[in-house]
Amino acid sequence: PVATLAAGPSRLVFAVPDEVAAVPLTVDGLLDWDALRPRLAPGALPPGSTSGPEPAEPGDDETALEFPYRLLLSPVGPARWVHASAPVTLGGRTELWHTRLVPGDPGGDPAPGDARHTWAPVPLRALHARPEPDRMTTSMTLQDLKDLVTLTAGFVRAPRRPPGVRPRDWLRRLLEQRRASRVPVPLEGERVVLTALGASVRLRGSFDPPPPPPWPAMPEVEAPSLARYVHMAGLGRDQRVEVVRRGYVDTGHRAVILRVTHRQYEAVQVGTRQGRYGTVGVFGTQGYLRQYYRVIITQPVLDHAALSELYPHDGREMPLRTVEIITLSSPKLDLPVDPGRVAARLEHQLGGLVSSREIQERVQSRLEAALNSPFWLRAAEQDVPFDMVGTDWLGRRVAFSRPLMFVPESAAKDGTGVIAAFGQGPESRRRAALSGQLVALADRTEAPAPEATSSPVESLAFALDLPGAGAQVPGYAPSWVSRMSSASVRLEPLDRLAGGGQAHEVVLTADYLAHGLDPGQNPTGGFARLAGAAA
Repeated sequence: PVATLAAGPSRLVFAVPDEVAAVPLTVDGLLDWDALRPRLAPGALPPGSTSGPEPAEPGDDETALEFPYRLLLSPVGPARWVHASAPVTLGGRTELWHTRLVPGDPGGDPAPGDARHTWAPVPLRALHARPEPDRMTTSMTLQDLKDLVTLTAGFVRAPRRPPGVRPRDWLRRLLEQRRASRVPVPLEGERVVLTALGASVRLRGSFDPPPPPPWPAMPEVEAPSLARYVHMAGLGRDQRVEVVRRGYVDTGHRAVILRVTHRQYEAVQVGTRQGRYGTVGVFGTQGYLRQYYRVIITQPVLDHAALSELYPHDGREMPLRTVEIITLSSPKLDLPVDPGRVAARLEHQLGGLVSSREIQERVQSRLEAALNSPFWLRAAEQDVPFDMVGTDWLGRRVAFSRPLMFVPESAAKDGTGVIAAFGQGPESRRRAALSGQLVALADRTEAPAPEATSSPVESLAFALDLPGAGAQVPGYAPSWVSRMSSASVRLEPLDRLAGGGQAHEVVLTADYLAHGLDPGQNPTGGFARLAGAAA
């Protein structure tokens, strides 16, 4: 059996205006909602509102639409419900009664065929997410729902002044933060139809990222990483759900992770029958929800030269002055943890002590924790290589590929954790083959000849470092920087002595990192040494 979850009931609440003396207890009278006034929660403010109350669960006497499971929505702005007040029968079949939310003030049916009016999007705000835990893998996690509430109805309130901050400084920070803060944007309901068998809905929402640093550090105000949300459902059953969250890859490029949940119909045998040549199978279809992830690069080019202030040695640690990622999308990814293996391990450890439902909740909790932490991108149990092109100190373009690690935006502030995750797994993850391409490993500004710092490079190894204390570059939010840790190069003098073309592992010298090739500070003009040799 396949586990399922169903949303709770929805309610539409109307107030009877004073001018309405009575409501006839007939089908026509009870369904004549245009004569009534919708009763909405205080947070159901029209689009464009810049201030409002904190999100709260609608009261029992206020309209609340539960869609999807655990999320309470409310229409906002001018909108009305359109429906038939008598059975609609076509071709001998009577349709299921339904009501559709359309834009416009109550009063009169839209003109026949006026699709522009009846199918125009209607705004809705997410006012509350019921705090029930994620019991299994679904199309929307509890964190997704909470972020929708924040992004569509969470008007930012001024946080309290922290101890030790002067009132004048705090007021300045509040004013700057207000100019940079977001305004909640309602969801767009391209189709909102309610029936007794569930809702048929098409929802979408796009949310801008927070302003790039530097901007006032306001730890009290967290910006969700949710960038895009699309939800299509028919009669209460999800058909396709897309959730896009912002993040980065280990090189520092901006990226997003896309989670798609879609209904897939698969053939199943439902019985047998006797045919002309014997017993034959009878097949039907069953619909299952399938889910997959992809990572998409949204910032193909990163200029490391512009990040020199973040490096302890003015960027001399990174000979690739720019890095362009050519592969902009991953294939469907493996999950960072295998739920089946986690469940089997928990059942072996806790079998008989806890219920299967609790084991399922623990598996889901570990999966979400892994997805919210840095993880290497893998597909078909293999690291996914991304093609890249770097530009060295001489502007020479070099091509290479290597696996990438995705860092969710929620984990990007923990530079130490990102660096620790980057060091996990085989060394091949952090090394890119260049196959003898010529690369200028050092800044040739003070070099006697432009090619003096160039060597044929077999491979480059990369590492991550924390930026200098207090260092910031506008537009760059990651709490780490990428650098070259070593290079495997072919050195002609050593080749002549050794009598072969063996590659040698080299690292940049401390003198070069500290002073570059300035003859006054680095009189030998050296920029690299053999790895493991005395500095």
